[in-house]
Amino acid sequence: MRLATMATPTEPTTQHVEAQGIRYLVRTVGKGKPLLLLHGFPETGWSYAHNWDALAAAGHRVFIPDLKGYGGSDKPAPGTPGGDYRVRTLAAEIAALIRALGHDSMDVVGHDWGGIILAAMLLECPEVIDRAVVLNAPCRRFVPWKPRHVYFFNCPALPERRFWKNPTGFVRGILDHWSHDASVFTVDDVRRYVRSFQEGRGIGCALAYYRSLRAELPFFLRLQLPGWRPDHDPPKTLIVWGVHDPILPTSVGQMAHQDLAGSELVLIEDAGHFVHRESPETVNRAIVDFLAKPNDA
Repeated sequence: MRLATMATPTEPTTQHVEAQGIRYLVRTVGKGKPLLLLHGFPETGWSYAHNWDALAAAGHRVFIPDLKGYGGSDKPAPGTPGGDYRVRTLAAEIAALIRALGHDSMDVVGHDWGGIILAAMLLECPEVIDRAVVLNAPCRRFVPWKPRHVYFFNCPALPERRFWKNPTGFVRGILDHWSHDASVFTVDDVRRYVRSFQEGRGIGCALAYYRSLRAELPFFLRLQLPGWRPDHDPPKTLIVWGVHDPILPTSVGQMAHQDLAGSELVLIEDAGHFVHRESPETVNRAIVDFLAKPNDA
């Protein structure tokens, strides 16, 4: 088991950026070609703390927002104006954030829910994506009996009660269970993620991502139809997968590789669900090498 002794990351500059009525906390590191990093559950943009320096050093201006409902970004209550957590709405909002940051398009990396949003963007608004990197997130298909948390999180009130009974245990338990090597998560990491859920409506907003999946069933079911193909060729895509992920097994990454024409697949043997945190050097190298390839490669 590795000890969490990674180099201290550069402190990014921070700003609040408004897009489609949502105010995002956005961290920024480096100069060069823009690159957007989208985090997942139960984290914040801090999820990429051991990635942003390497990506900036490779010549990127790296933007790391807290997703809507997380960290320092707005936390609109589900069902209120701005409180739409359906994946296609989230995709449109991130497309608007890219434009609000002053760019027509960017390279985008997404993990977990950030990867699900990125996959929806590849289908709904591919024009804002130059290249895509998906980290342990389903693109179209998954193994439905593996992510049992999805069903629990759709139970009214029960997940919130479990969280408030023991906030640190709730977050730590998820990190421990979904990781191959949970020792990489420090006490400070857990405190940051717990605080995100405790502030404002944080835990309810994070759960709203899962609870909004039912409203998107027609969209997801359409994607499952035999012979379904996107209306356009997706941007060049890299799929990076920690093979010891207990909720999204390697077969899900392989299905994403099949569904995204021309994509590349990199399997990381010493990581679970949080592949970019458990094996940051390997993931950083894979992303940098992929983004450095010429467009016609």
